[in-house]
Amino acid sequence: MKESKFNFGVAFRVIVKHIWIVIVLAVIGAGATFVLRPKGAVSHSATAQVMVSAQKRYDVSNGTLQDLVKTYDVLGKAVKTYNRDIKTKADKASYAELSDSLQVTVNGNSQVITIEADEGSTKDVKKLVNLIAKQTIRVADKQLPTWKSSVVTPARLTGKTTGGLSGKKALVIGGAVGLVVGIEGALLIDYVQNRGNKKRTKK
Repeated sequence: MKESKFNFGVAFRVIVKHIWIVIVLAVIGAGATFVLRPKGAVSHSATAQVMVSAQKRYDVSNGTLQDLVKTYDVLGKAVKTYNRDIKTKADKASYAELSDSLQVTVNGNSQVITIEADEGSTKDVKKLVNLIAKQTIRVADKQLPTWKSSVVTPARLTGKTTGGLSGKKALVIGGAVGLVVGIEGALLIDYVQNRGNKKRTKK
């Protein structure tokens, strides 16, 4: 009994013969995957930058500036001001939670402080970060004191998508699956057609 071997040349001719089936299924696969793909969740964060330059006799090392932002005089009072106009308890910001989650970084010795909070901290995170930035200036002017301080960049929102599948990946994956199914379909159709022709020839 002879073993049947797969002939790539014949398979290629069959695919070319039924190329429209392959193309249609590849397009359907790409489109369906694109439409039905999991979109993922978009989370927002707000970032502001503050410059604090103290007089020479005061220590304004990175740790000092970072700690300053998280003190009650800065963060606590900013939260208190923010919560003043919030009626729903669930929407209010928490000083305790923010003191742990708030990201405060200083770029080397540039004395530019970057303050960042995500929307999980509160409903209007942009407003809160702006209040923290302004309060940082007020407290720094009193406690250090400074010869120059200002809000360099007011708070702005940025979005980040977590999870899900990007549109490009969905198109590539769906198209590849559709292409494979299309090729298999073309080979199957050709096989069925050949069998039918052989049966008619025998009759």
